[in-house]
Amino acid sequence: MKQEWMTVFKSVVTYALTLGSLIFLLYLSALVPETAIYPNLESSALALLEEDPKAMVVENSYHSMKDNYADAVLLGVIANVSSEAPYYTMINTRYYDGEEYGEAYGVYARIHGTPSNTDYTRYWHGSMTVLRPLLAVTDLDGIKVVTAVTMTLCYGLLCVMLVRKKMVPLAVMFLLSLLSVQVWYVPHSVEFAITFVIMGVITPLYVRFYKEDDKLILLSVISGCVTAFADFLTTETITLLVPLLLVYGMREEEGLNKSFRENVFHLIKNGAAYLAAYAMTFVTKWCLAGSLTGENAFAIAMSAAGERVNGEAEFDGPLAQIGAALLANLTKLFPADSYMDGGLVAGGLFLCAVITGLVLLFFGEKEKRKREKKKGICALFFIIACIPLLRFLVLNNHSYLHGYFTYRALMVSVLAVLLVIWQLIDKEKGRKKGKKRKT
Repeated sequence: MKQEWMTVFKSVVTYALTLGSLIFLLYLSALVPETAIYPNLESSALALLEEDPKAMVVENSYHSMKDNYADAVLLGVIANVSSEAPYYTMINTRYYDGEEYGEAYGVYARIHGTPSNTDYTRYWHGSMTVLRPLLAVTDLDGIKVVTAVTMTLCYGLLCVMLVRKKMVPLAVMFLLSLLSVQVWYVPHSVEFAITFVIMGVITPLYVRFYKEDDKLILLSVISGCVTAFADFLTTETITLLVPLLLVYGMREEEGLNKSFRENVFHLIKNGAAYLAAYAMTFVTKWCLAGSLTGENAFAIAMSAAGERVNGEAEFDGPLAQIGAALLANLTKLFPADSYMDGGLVAGGLFLCAVITGLVLLFFGEKEKRKREKKKGICALFFIIACIPLLRFLVLNNHSYLHGYFTYRALMVSVLAVLLVIWQLIDKEKGRKKGKKRKT
């Protein structure tokens, strides 16, 4: 009991230090003078004006859709921050919506003196910590290149760490899960890439401390805090579940995993630490915004949250919208030229099931005792695989309308399924065949 309370105390301290450091960095970024960032802000706004707010990298491929709208809003928030009133403007986050001309024009108009007219205090917009200094040296296109390079380096480091620990199959499965959600399109929108960068930075730390439960709890606190601070509301689940899947995979490879019940409790503890940090980071923002503006920031945020959960899209009734949210996200895993395609999803999932069945038929573990032993860890992976789907169900309005990027949270589900298949494969058979070929 004493040790558990010590973990709680360390978690609270870790959270306070993390959020305090992030706010301080955000304040420092707000000190960057407008004269340094306005030229690149202007060129970025003009470039966005030439594209559709929902432009596609590949024609009629919804999974290649960019969100120029979200990037324009983010740039608009940055344009509203003043180095002469850094604290006030970084907390009272607003932007000019451009009215009938759109958000990209709003960025251009804002830097030319048009006052902001739209409240956006429900988010921290913490990515400004990095983006505002970057805008002093490059425009939005340059930032996208920096983002792509950063993601590549982070994922490369992670794979090197796994290979050095003789966890090559885990590295391969991680890369396959990234490919399944067309990760190469992610850097085309800065807003999409935030959680993928966070995941890329935090996951190597989980891999480094995969045996140490106390440190994993603290990492989950940090991940929840940073995700809430930097992300709008995109694919937040990957910043916790991808690292944990690799942790459980590594532990299973080394025979370190405990019982199913203990593993579920471990997942719940890390999830609770993440969610508590995530929620408190938002609450802190709303408190600060309310104290500065005198407005009820909680009411504004809760109204927006209600819209994300059960706001009306284009369906009759909540059940139809929930079904559409699931279908819209699953469709993006396949090469569809429509926003939703039930036939394609059914066919794609059937094909995946057939391939999985064939793999297990020829390479699956035949010994009943060994299969029974793997039931617990496979059940754990199955539970984790369902979490992104549950997120789509809860935030069904948001998940349907923004399925072209929220679907990428399904990399968690793909990675979990791959891990299940790997557990059910007879690895001894593969090793024996490899030895025979060598001789």
